[in-house]
This record gives sequence, structure tokens and C-alpha cells, in this order.
Amino acid sequence: MKIVTVSARFTPENSLVAVNILGTIQEEARSMDNCLCYDFYLDPIEKGMLFINQNWGSPEAFEAYRSSDLFNRMIRELKPLMIAAPETNIYEAERAA
Repeated sequence: MKIVTVSARFTPENSLVAVNILGTIQEEARSMDNCLCYDFYLDPIEKGMLFINQNWGSPEAFEAYRSSDLFNRMIRELKPLMIAAPETNIYEAERAA
């Protein structure tokens, strides 16, 4: 399984635009093969901070997403709104129980 976390900073106003963009991306990503989780969250304290959490059933499923038109569209739409480079963490994991 691939677990992916992304932290991205936006102005408070652009974080709302990002939420709208991610709502569409989320719906499409969840329909991809082996997408186990695709959620996003706003930080209630640090306005403009947004977190994306993804779980993919296999490395191949994650790579299919990363090479997809959907991923490229997300980057193309969100990157200009960011005020800093996003921080991405990618983990390989096996279910413990």
C-alpha cells in the first residue's frame, strides 16, 4: 500500500478555491482502480494550510494516478495558487491487522 500525505499553503482566499478544485479531483481519484482513500482537510488554526491524504492499494495504482491526466490537471490548477512549495511524504506500508 502507498500512503501519501501532502501539506500545501495557500492564502486563506485561495484555500477555498483549492477546496473546490480538490472536490472534483477527489471524486475522480476515488473512482480510479485501487484508490482506498483520497481526502483533504483545512487546518482550523493556520488559515490557508491544506492537507491531502491518499491511500493506494498498490505501488502500481499510485503510479497510474501520478502519470494520469487527473494528476497533471490537479498540479496545473493548484500550483499557481500556492504560496510555498508543497511538502509531500510517501510511505510504503502493509496493513497491520
